[in-house]
Amino acid sequence: MLRTAVLALAACLIGAPAAAQTADDELFDPGDKVLGLFVIGQIGFVPAFSITGRGADAVIDPRGGWGTSIGLQVGYGLRPWLMPYISVDRSDHNAPDAIAQSAYSLHHIEVGARFFRHLDSRPKLVPHADIAVGARQLFSGRAVSPITGDAGRFFLTGRALSLGAGVLYFVKESLALDGSAYVGYGSFTRVSLPNAAQRDINTDNTLTTRLRVGVAWILGPP
Repeated sequence: MLRTAVLALAACLIGAPAAAQTADDELFDPGDKVLGLFVIGQIGFVPAFSITGRGADAVIDPRGGWGTSIGLQVGYGLRPWLMPYISVDRSDHNAPDAIAQSAYSLHHIEVGARFFRHLDSRPKLVPHADIAVGARQLFSGRAVSPITGDAGRFFLTGRALSLGAGVLYFVKESLALDGSAYVGYGSFTRVSLPNAAQRDINTDNTLTTRLRVGVAWILGPP
């Protein structure tokens, strides 16, 4: 399901440059074009990461494999330099660990702000910096508890701070390509093992990286 969605969005990304070549090359207003509602569909890549700490050692192997991701970001440009947003994304990882028998997924839900920098000489290019806070979760639907041996679902949840940077390239006033990179930092604080109640856990702060490309639809102010 995730791979199908990734391929569909990738097709949009491949087709967008062709549209860019035929679009009118007029200069957009560098501020007005980022005002109003943004809807950004994204695909990406999440490099391998490690979860360590005394609490983690009891429930999960620290090795984590790379994964592909899909996400959605919805924001509203309040000022030429500012867009608050909410975003969700999911990455699927096939590398097994001590808990997940074949695969696991990493989920994020975040609230953040995007800060734009306008270049008068290149009005179609808009660099941006992002900051966001939210929750992230490591999940496996097929896990075996190292404590009881029971099989079932496994959750590992916590909070994270994310910092990112990227650039928008406007194909036309209502459509742009978006490329960005994010680094997330925070610890996991709750764990749910198969057939067991949730409990607190203490892990080290975990660093995750997300590389994303997407298509942004700008619907403008009402």
